[in-house]
Amino acid sequence: MADAMWFLATAYRIAFQVAGCYIAARLAPVRPMEHALGLGGAGFIWGDPQNRSQIERANPWS
Repeated sequence: MADAMWFLATAYRIAFQVAGCYIAARLAPVRPMEHALGLGGAGFIWGDPQNRSQIERANPWS
């Protein structure tokens, strides 16, 4: 069950990341690709420590 929950969390994070980058690119007045990549990079930098802390935690449902 833990693998399924990890997959679900990863899937929705990816979906929200892609949607956020798309919206940033559409709203950018100039150079939309740079805005999308900047937002994607920021999301990765802020999200990576959270993902690593979840991997290191023990499974509370077992």
